[in-house]
Amino acid sequence: MTSAFFQGEVCTGLDERWVKVDQWSWSQTHNSTSVPTQETIDKALKYQADSGLPDIAVSPARGKFLYLQAKLSKMLTTFLTLTSIRKNILEVGTLSGVSTIFFATTSPTTKITTIEINPQHASVARHNLATANVSNRVEIILGEGIDVKGYYSYYMISSSLTRPKGLIIVDDVVRRGNLVDEGTARSNVNIEGARRVNSNAGRDGRVESVVMQMVGEKNYDGMLYAVVKG
Repeated sequence: MTSAFFQGEVCTGLDERWVKVDQWSWSQTHNSTSVPTQETIDKALKYQADSGLPDIAVSPARGKFLYLQAKLSKMLTTFLTLTSIRKNILEVGTLSGVSTIFFATTSPTTKITTIEINPQHASVARHNLATANVSNRVEIILGEGIDVKGYYSYYMISSSLTRPKGLIIVDDVVRRGNLVDEGTARSNVNIEGARRVNSNAGRDGRVESVVMQMVGEKNYDGMLYAVVKG
């Protein structure tokens, strides 16, 4: 799998309406009984910023969306985020552990193995996971995954591990609309990888798939959803 979460690129050119809607709707829907708590998320994001990590973690709204997907699906494979078999989740690319915290709170029995190549990122994630009281559910492994250009390699591995009716989510596949730019794809391995995984998922007879575009405080991107038939 990838980056914990192939956490995309630092965003520019945000539409302030996207940010305001994300923030307002979050304040209305994530209440005092929601998990992870607002305090937990705020502490993790602050420690990430104070530690000098790039601002590419999932937004709270995107993290909550993935959390709900994990709650709904018996089997979730979201990479360039994570992959899950039964109660076990494999995440490649931990960054500061924000997305890991969301997934770790889906169930007391959820176990996560997360892979991070950067020692500083892994250290920040350990701190945040301990602060969120979910360290006992998470194992961080320091090592390499596959680069983002290996989108389709991740997809193939994930689809072979996912049982029937399992859900695969591939994040950051719209690339701010550059997904449809064949010329740009020739010189950008990330866009070329996103195009390849979309096209090949569509030709994969084992799954049914669709791409959903998203806007928000993390700019404009989207996710590929693929459900394994069965």
